[in-house]
Amino acid sequence: MKKVREEFPLEENTPHNDDSNNLLDFLPEDLLNELFRALPSPVDISTLSLVCKHLHHLAQNPITWRLLAERTWGIREFAQVQKGFDWKMYYREKVAFQTPLDWNFIECNPHPPPRQSHGATRVGNKMIILGGHQVDGENFRRQDDIWVFDTITNKFEQIVSKDAQIPSMSRHRILSIGNKIYAFGGILQNKQKLNSVFTLDLDTLCWEELKVTGIPPEPRCDPVVVSYGSNIIVFGGSVQDLVFPSDVHVFNTETNHWTQPETQGDIPPSRIGSTGVVIGDMMYIYGGGDYDKERRRYKALFTEIWTLNLITYVWSQIHASGDIPKIMDFLNAFVVGNHLVIEGGWYSEPYAFDTVSRRWLQLTNKEQKKVNNNDSSATLIGDSVYYFGGYHNTYHHLFKLDISHLSFLFTIVE
Repeated sequence: MKKVREEFPLEENTPHNDDSNNLLDFLPEDLLNELFRALPSPVDISTLSLVCKHLHHLAQNPITWRLLAERTWGIREFAQVQKGFDWKMYYREKVAFQTPLDWNFIECNPHPPPRQSHGATRVGNKMIILGGHQVDGENFRRQDDIWVFDTITNKFEQIVSKDAQIPSMSRHRILSIGNKIYAFGGILQNKQKLNSVFTLDLDTLCWEELKVTGIPPEPRCDPVVVSYGSNIIVFGGSVQDLVFPSDVHVFNTETNHWTQPETQGDIPPSRIGSTGVVIGDMMYIYGGGDYDKERRRYKALFTEIWTLNLITYVWSQIHASGDIPKIMDFLNAFVVGNHLVIEGGWYSEPYAFDTVSRRWLQLTNKEQKKVNNNDSSATLIGDSVYYFGGYHNTYHHLFKLDISHLSFLFTIVE
């Protein structure tokens, strides 16, 4: 954090000269703004801002910081941003993403049995892990357990609900809204796919299958599931006969009602194994592939980014540039500031997608690199991301990714 603060001292330092009769006050403001915009670095801007209060004020001009970002990273075009967008904070965000990532292995006992395709989400300072499976030859041994990892004590604890037990299932998705955990979709031990909505109240430890209204999605596993306010957005997944629809469904957690909005624009092609996040009013979809069930292999793998406007339900494909990722399917994703960060899948190097410049950046790691697997989970808690499990049965490992150098953005995430 020291380096970031040194490059952005404007909030901490005050001008040396408070004289309101400074000669610079008489120069046209447009000319002074052009002077700032010609400076090559934020250090130069900070130095000039210390001359007087007037220049200190002009140093905050958002156009200055936008132009500096353009020059520094060679950005030719930005996505449309909201009025009042903080370009100085955006510049600081991009600088911080250059910092190498620090991975730390957490050893704890007891811990959950090895698993993949489980659900994981955050409630407060805890990570909740639900279900999942182990591969035993051609068989899948699905789990019905619930584990809580406390990031303060670095300890796992298995909890048992006071009402009905969850079914043994995997390839479902869970998320938290308030103090409730919602689970949707998945597949049972008998290979039946689900479209039920389950909830677990962590205050009462009561688990139940909700009675819903409206028309629920067709039963499916491996959907993209995100929260948007009090709504749960469901995209795609694998339905009966390994069909992968590109449909969108919305579940209102206040009324327990399903709707299927009419989407417009170019719809993403059929896929499985993609991931999704919400930034502002947009859902971003990345990766996945079109799977051939007869040949048991992908016909196509996708590296493009799609957005769905959650107000108008218009789909758009983003034409991204930069370091296009090699990660394509069954990966993890989380959001920090204006960036979508992905990691995992069969190729585990981390990448960040800048939703403002629409550019990919391959992130670097410090010497201690994390060993990751397909179908692990990632949960952002505080200033760290916790990765658990993965493809191989022997992997029940837990890694912590330290992203405290991005902590100034976490208020945006919340």
